Amino acid sequence: MLRELPELRDFHVGMMNVFILHTSASLTLNENADPTVRQDFESFFNRAVPEDEPYYRHRDEGPDDLPAHIKSSLLGASLDIPVSNGQPRLGTWQGIYLCEHRDHGGSRRIVVTVQGSELMSDTIKTLHLVMHGRVQGVWYRDSMRREAEHLVRFRLGAQP
Repeated sequence: MLRELPELRDFHVGMMNVFILHTSASLTLNENADPTVRQDFESFFNRAVPEDEPYYRHRDEGPDDLPAHIKSSLLGASLDIPVSNGQPRLGTWQGIYLCEHRDHGGSRRIVVTVQGSELMSDTIKTLHLVMHGRVQGVWYRDSMRREAEHLVRFRLGAQP
């Protein structure tokens, strides 16, 4: 996803909000070095929130739909990540996971908003874009593409 944000390099310091526009997928930060962490996450959530429970009433979209909504609520729909010198300030082992909770999830859309100051400038900048694409398997695999972009700049002390 970050390869799709070359404008991030223009930010000296700021905050990046990543928001998924869906109720059956989620975002989280976690260990990104060992792929077994992702496998263990999937195993845990499938055991903690199983499909086909007799007390589920929301069944119109298949046996995986309500569990997907619950998993999404547990993990969350957005992340706030500090930006410094054009890079997200993630920990050494941290990575952004887009978690697909449906067995056959479709295209997913993400809104990324970055606000902060530009490098070598007193200009405040806001970047807002929407990316969408298909999630492959359970975890995000750099398959997003841009749909729209809106960029706003204003100088410190000036009226926006």
